[in-house]
This record gives sequence, structure tokens and C-alpha cells, in this order.
Amino acid sequence: MIAYNSLGNEQKTSAARYFEQIKAAKKAKNIITDETVDLSKLTIPAKSTLVLELIN
Repeated sequence: MIAYNSLGNEQKTSAARYFEQIKAAKKAKNIITDETVDLSKLTIPAKSTLVLELIN
């Protein structure tokens, strides 16, 4: 999953709107930083892209 924020400030969202695509995944691993993130409280830094691997 890729999340992109083109705004000049950090954005908080959830992946709930993408339920059909992500199915049962509740967490994801940021493949760049190796950090595990909660998809219900996704924070995307300003002017950045997150590349996430979904975890079931």
C-alpha cells in the first residue's frame, strides 16, 4: 500500500476507506524504516510518501 501526502502539513487518517482492498489487515510495515504502523491511526508526514507492506 502506498500513501502520499502532497500537503505542507502532516495528515492523520485511517485506512478504513480502503477496506475492500486491504481486507483484514490491521497493521502494516513501513518497508523503508521497518516500523510497524496501525492502519486505524495512520499519520502521513508533510510532503512524503509511505510505502507499506500489509500484515494480516
